[in-house]
Amino acid sequence: MLDTASKLLLCDLDSGQTVGTQTIELDGPDLNERAKLICTLGIRTLLCGAVSRLFHQLLEAHHVQVIPWLGGPVEDILRGYTNGTLEQERYRLPGCGRRLRCRQAGRGRGADTSGGFGQSARRRGGQGRRGNYRKKQE
Repeated sequence: MLDTASKLLLCDLDSGQTVGTQTIELDGPDLNERAKLICTLGIRTLLCGAVSRLFHQLLEAHHVQVIPWLGGPVEDILRGYTNGTLEQERYRLPGCGRRLRCRQAGRGRGADTSGGFGQSARRRGGQGRRGNYRKKQE
């Protein structure tokens, strides 16, 4: 979950290509401080997995566009972002369909992304787990 992530992967993009990356350590649980740091880093778009409604709103108040409920390898998410195809279901966390918006930010039970996935364009990341779910047995 972005609210408690310990690292942020920043990716500088130029014409759809990654031109630089940097990992930032996030200290402390204070969401206001996290939002200020993200703003100070010059992040304009943040791609992430799970995020609470409160933190999502704080980031948007700092003029950071948040694209939540994404899951998969960082390279795939970046490719989807630069191609403009992140709305496709294959980029969504399990249970986060196009219409559900994952039960709206911060409500309901979300997928476990504590493995550290999420990005910003400058971006946050790591290879996260895809969540805990079971296939329906027949």
